[in-house]
Amino acid sequence: FQARMSQDLQYIKCTKKVIIEADKTRILYSILPDDYRKLMAQNITKEYKKASGTAKYDIENGTKDIARSLQRDERIEFFTTSNCFITLKDHKENFETQPKCRIINTAK
Repeated sequence: FQARMSQDLQYIKCTKKVIIEADKTRILYSILPDDYRKLMAQNITKEYKKASGTAKYDIENGTKDIARSLQRDERIEFFTTSNCFITLKDHKENFETQPKCRIINTAK
């Protein structure tokens, strides 16, 4: 068991590929970084639209004004900036030819 774990750890350290978790199983997949970026871009643009650089600032200022008028400004929460990641839906049909992903946004 430990020999296998040591081999796996060595593979993870040496590989140039990105390791992705499966969505509903405990399987890990490795893909090339370019393919990972492509999957991320496809899934992010499918779920979200691009906003201006000041959109976050404008929303936070509007939220502050509303909270201040309701005297709840001490309870206000702000957006956190964090990266999202994807998991592969390996239980779907045509997984190997057309991989589907679930986007995990930790800032929600």
